Amino acid sequence: MTLSRYLVASMLALTVLTTSARADDPAPAPKVDIKRDSLMRDIPDSSVADKKIYVLFEDSPKMTMVVRERLRSKGLAVTENPDEADVKYQTMGTFSVSGRGREAKSGSMGKLLETSMPTAESLKADYYSDKGLLYVATASAISKPIAIGNLIDWTFHQIGVAGRLNELVSGNAKGWCFTADCNKLTSFATVMVRGGDDDYWWLQASAVDEKVVLDVVVADILESALKPFDDLGTAKTTQKVADGADVMN
Repeated sequence: MTLSRYLVASMLALTVLTTSARADDPAPAPKVDIKRDSLMRDIPDSSVADKKIYVLFEDSPKMTMVVRERLRSKGLAVTENPDEADVKYQTMGTFSVSGRGREAKSGSMGKLLETSMPTAESLKADYYSDKGLLYVATASAISKPIAIGNLIDWTFHQIGVAGRLNELVSGNAKGWCFTADCNKLTSFATVMVRGGDDDYWWLQASAVDEKVVLDVVVADILESALKPFDDLGTAKTTQKVADGADVMN
C-alpha cells in the first residue's frame, strides 16, 4: 500500500463517510424559516489568527475533527495537542425538539452529533470519492486541490448526518411527525464557545415546522458559531496578500 493510499484509508476511518457521499448531487437542505439570536460581543481579536489554536467540540470527537479541519481550511494553525496551543477554545451545544403529540426530547448536541455520524466499521476501505469530506481532510496529504463549499454543509448533507440526526429524535429520517394530533414541532439549538483571553460567544436558533428540522437548525447555528474563526482566517489571508504586494513593490 502506497503512502497516499495509507493516509487516505486512515482518514477514511476517522472522517466516517457513509455511502450517501457517493451521490454526485445530494438533495439540497429544505427551506426552513429559522429564528436566530446571539451574543457575539467577546469574539477573538485579530491576534488569534497568528496563534496556534486548540479547539474541542464537547461530547463529540468526530465533530471536533470536523471543526478543526474547518479552521485549517481557513488558513488557521490548529494543533491536536492542547499543550502546544497558544489559545484553547471549547464549543458546546444543546438541542431540543418539542411539540404537540410527543414528549419533548433534549440533550447534548455533541452526543447527538457523535451518535448520528456512522462508525468506521460501516465504511469500505477501498472507497474513494473526490466529493466527500475525506478529500477535504486529506487534500494536503494527497496533494490534490479541490473546491469545497462550507464544511458544515458537506458534513451534514453529503455524508448522511442530516437524515440520521432527525431519525434519532423523531424515528424517521425525513422528520415527518406521524402522531394523529401533531401539528407543529419546534426544533431548537444553542451553541456556546469560550476560550482564548476571556473570549465568549453564544447563539440560539429555532424553527417551527410540521417536520423535525433539527438537522437544518443545527447546521445553521454551527455555521454562525464558527464565523468568528472564519473571519480570522479571511483577515489572515488578506494580510498575507497585502504583505506580498508590499514586498513586490
